[in-house]
Amino acid sequence: MSPGLWYDLCLPCGAADAGAGTTPSTSGRHARRIAACLTLGYAVSAAASTCLADDLGAAERLRVAPVGLSACDPGPGDAAAACPPRLHALLTASAGLALCSSSWPGSIGAGIGAQHGTAGALLGHLGRPCEGGEPLTLLSRLAVSAGGPIPVTAWAEAVRGYDVVSVAPTSEAVFQQACSSLDVDIITVDISQPRLPFKLSPQLLAAASKRGVVFELQYAPTLRNQTTRRASVANGTALVRALRGHSLVVSSGADAEAELRSPAEVVHLAAVLWGLSQSQAAAALSSAPAAAVARGADRRRRR
Repeated sequence: MSPGLWYDLCLPCGAADAGAGTTPSTSGRHARRIAACLTLGYAVSAAASTCLADDLGAAERLRVAPVGLSACDPGPGDAAAACPPRLHALLTASAGLALCSSSWPGSIGAGIGAQHGTAGALLGHLGRPCEGGEPLTLLSRLAVSAGGPIPVTAWAEAVRGYDVVSVAPTSEAVFQQACSSLDVDIITVDISQPRLPFKLSPQLLAAASKRGVVFELQYAPTLRNQTTRRASVANGTALVRALRGHSLVVSSGADAEAELRSPAEVVHLAAVLWGLSQSQAAAALSSAPAAAVARGADRRRRR
């Protein structure tokens, strides 16, 4: 595979990972995933704050602050939450690797060293190097699961502080809204379900693609058990065929660092599981997520 900017836009985070109430175990979990992304060769990762559409009013409280080195260190009685020594050593020695954040200026530099600073807004050249070396850019993402029509005003208010916004429809009505009119960057298709709750209408898929919206496949469920793997293969293959391999983003959806795979491994997985060509799979980890992030940046500029 040729070198490039590799993206993993889905590190799921719940309420326990956000704000001052974060516990050592959950903050350690998130830090370990970020460290793993760095070692595996990703250039951009996103902490995906998950919520239901009914909880859009709490979206700002759910936004996850970037994690610095201190989150990898075990607190009293929390030795199990520490980063593996190899990952911690890499982060500690990352004088040539600046961790950057677009939506939380100042917070990452404080965790590693003031000399690294932050990336500022992610505009212009995505993932550009910061002073000190190539960055791992950490983005914020709001990932909403919805089964009923989403109020446009509440949605606009909830998403304004996030770099990337996604919706996971659980009904035909929301799938139609997401494809045709909702101001969203990514539509997540939960392929781990035994049966999709909506039809993959060619007209709706085309409407979303025309607006620049991409569809997300997550590979972590294929690693967990045979049931979710079987469903993920069948549903993911159906989506790939409906989209002809285009307008696709492949993310991890990893709850733990053990579920993360390198870009080369993910390209191979996508080819084996869903029938993507190598070039299509590589685009789903690079140019397609970059386009989703650029769409999010355009939305933030408009506000």
